[in-house]
Amino acid sequence: MPAIVAGIHLIHIETDVAMQQARCLYVDWEDQRLQCSHRMEERGNPMSQHSYCRIGSDCNPRAFTMVDLLVVMVILMGLLLLGVALPELGGRRRPARQMQNSTQIRGIHSALVLFSQGNNTYYPGFDVYGKPLGDSSVEFRFKELHDDNYFTGEYMIAPNETKTVLSQTGVMPTAENFSYAMLNLSVNDSQRINEWRDTCNSEAVVISDRAIANGKDGAIKSIHTQPSKDVTEWRGAMGFNDNHVTFEASHDQIDTQYGDETFENDNLFDTQGASLIYSGNDKIIDPGK
Repeated sequence: MPAIVAGIHLIHIETDVAMQQARCLYVDWEDQRLQCSHRMEERGNPMSQHSYCRIGSDCNPRAFTMVDLLVVMVILMGLLLLGVALPELGGRRRPARQMQNSTQIRGIHSALVLFSQGNNTYYPGFDVYGKPLGDSSVEFRFKELHDDNYFTGEYMIAPNETKTVLSQTGVMPTAENFSYAMLNLSVNDSQRINEWRDTCNSEAVVISDRAIANGKDGAIKSIHTQPSKDVTEWRGAMGFNDNHVTFEASHDQIDTQYGDETFENDNLFDTQGASLIYSGNDKIIDPGK
C-alpha cells in the first residue's frame, strides 16, 4: 500500500508539471500574438504584418494546435502508466531475489555433498574419519569450497546484499565475503555433529540466511526484514541436508532432528538443536554495522 500511494503521488506531481508546461505554451503564444498586434498598430498598417513580421519570427507564433494537445495527453497517459507500473515492478523484484537466494543456498549445499564424495561423506572442516580439523570456522569451510571451484565468490553473497566478492583462491574469506550461516561444529559431543556429512536428512538444517543483531535483549533480524530497533523479526531461507530449501517466516518455529535427537520449535540461532553460526567457530549473531 505505501508503494501504491507513492506511485499515485508521483502521478499527481508529474501531471501538475505537464499541465504547467501546457499553460506556459499557451501563455507564450498569447504574449507573442499581443506583441505582434501592438507592433502592427504602431506602424498603422495591419496589412504590413508580412513585411514587418516574417513567418517564423516571434511575431508569427504557432498556435497551440490539436497535435500539441494530443502530445500532452500522451505524456500524461505515459506518466499514469509509469506510476502504476513502478510499485508493481518493485513488488515483483523481492520474490525474485528471494528465489535466487534460495537457489544459492541449495547450490552451496550441493557443493558440500560433492566435496563429501572425496572425503568419506564428511563436509569441509572434518577429516576422512569425521574428526574436526584444526580450523572448522565458517570462513575455512567456505574457503575449502571456493578453492576447489565449486562456486564463485559471487555465489557466497545474497542477491540483495552488497559485499566484497572474493575473486582469488587461496585467500581466507572474511564475513565481508559471504552472507550465509553454517552448522555450529564447536561442541564435539553435540548430536548436530552427526549431520555435518551427507546423511540426506530432510529435518536437519545445515545452512541458512544468518541472524543479524538488531539492538538490545538479543533482538535479531535478517537480510529480508527491517524491523524497528530492539524488535526481533527474522525471515529467511533454510537449507536442509537432503538438499531441499524452504523460506520460513520465523527462525524458531520448525521441528528438526540431529542424530538421534529431535527438537520441536527449534531455534536456529541458539546453542541447542540446530545452532547456525555466521563466523568463526561459534559466533552465532552477525553484529551488523
